[in-house]
Amino acid sequence: RLDQFRGESQVILTTKPLFVEKMNILPGCCFVSGYDTAVRILNPAYYAGGAEEMIHELSKKESAGSRIFVAGRIEQLGNGKSRFLTLRDIDIPNELNRMFVEIPEALFREDISSSQIRAQGKEADT
Repeated sequence: RLDQFRGESQVILTTKPLFVEKMNILPGCCFVSGYDTAVRILNPAYYAGGAEEMIHELSKKESAGSRIFVAGRIEQLGNGKSRFLTLRDIDIPNELNRMFVEIPEALFREDISSSQIRAQGKEADT
């Protein structure tokens, strides 16, 4: 997964399981996430104090300058139909609206999963 960034960008890896914990050790940083990760970041179930704690913790990160840039993803609806899910499809509390930034579909959209990309890379290596 990291090879795609070699010589292009800096990447920092952590062993922290929760996104808010990653933000604690990287205060004021900008993060890039996919749609599903953004949904989990905003899921009160991942915070001991529920929605109140989630808003409090993420508001502190936003005040420190952290932003989360969110890329959309395709959702298969069946019958050969699909739709592209974006940040606009996520219920974001008003207090956190400035923290989340949508990566425009025109700049990002690739209708291929990360698993498919990795598999193609492995095929190219053989």
